[in-house]
Amino acid sequence: MKEVVVFAKAPVPGKVKTRLAATVGPDTAAKGHRAFISDLLTMLGGLDAKTVLAVGSKADLDHDAFQNLGDVEIVVQPEGDLGERLSEITRLRFDGGASRVLLIGTDSPTLGRLQIENAFDALQTHEVALGPTFDGGYYLLGLKKFNEHLFKGIPWSTSEVANATLDALINQELSVQILEYWYDVDTNEDLRFLRFQLKAFLCDDSRTEPLPQATIAWLNELDQRH
Repeated sequence: MKEVVVFAKAPVPGKVKTRLAATVGPDTAAKGHRAFISDLLTMLGGLDAKTVLAVGSKADLDHDAFQNLGDVEIVVQPEGDLGERLSEITRLRFDGGASRVLLIGTDSPTLGRLQIENAFDALQTHEVALGPTFDGGYYLLGLKKFNEHLFKGIPWSTSEVANATLDALINQELSVQILEYWYDVDTNEDLRFLRFQLKAFLCDDSRTEPLPQATIAWLNELDQRH
């Protein structure tokens, strides 16, 4: 079974999107975070793959953003740093019967079905699919076999995450397909690019991907306030 595991924190003001909150305020940033989660889950719902939402804590299970999500399986991330949490969740998914696993976050609301499908396709011929971001991280890591070494010694939350992960892949002699670059929305500069990309989507008559409607509504509300 193909699975997409979304790592998500509850949209609590002051706890999420802290860099963005410095510009738009913690409440508005949390609303944006919630919109991103909603759009990603909507997009994933149209794919032939199971969606697993890995929330940050047991307390997050009670947040209204994570209620009534249909076929989405909700699990709680284990204890530890990011690498340990990614590693353990991945191990559990493969132990539970998954044949291919994609790990993604909630910082890329314009990520589309094409990027997800391309990642799954890459795993037909490669052991790993890696989707790098322009800031040096990655928006997606796809695996068809668990390997704990891909999560050890990575300088998380730095511009060296993707590079260090690629080094780990080389050390483990794993074949990898690098996917197209994408971007996270973490800062006010990222918001400017998000607005531009969404306008470009609206001008593209050939586009078949659904638009991230919750994100668009959040941006419209933000623009009206400012």
